Amino acid sequence: MVAWASRMRESATPPPLAENVSGIAKYNIVFLGSPIWGMALPAPVRTFLSTHDLSGKTLVPFFTYGCCGTGSAPETITKLAPRARILEPFSLKCDQERDTLTSVTAWLRSARAQL
Repeated sequence: MVAWASRMRESATPPPLAENVSGIAKYNIVFLGSPIWGMALPAPVRTFLSTHDLSGKTLVPFFTYGCCGTGSAPETITKLAPRARILEPFSLKCDQERDTLTSVTAWLRSARAQL
């Protein structure tokens, strides 16, 4: 799985999506959840960002990661959705389940205050 994810991350051509989000224009706020693959945003998420017009929308990113944080993911989102308003991402290292509810609740309160 790690080798496959590495090939996807290094590929110049992101994979096609099985489907696009129809009617995305009617949404003002988009919650964008993703794991982190090797310190980067996964290729399918990059495809989503580059194939959907998120201009004028508020993006609320959240991530899970295994060892080393979010890496370049926040910067990649900014690059691929330059005309979106991007809130501070929430990230959670795996194996922190005991703190999950507290962390998620605090992040959602912070995001709500920014909306």
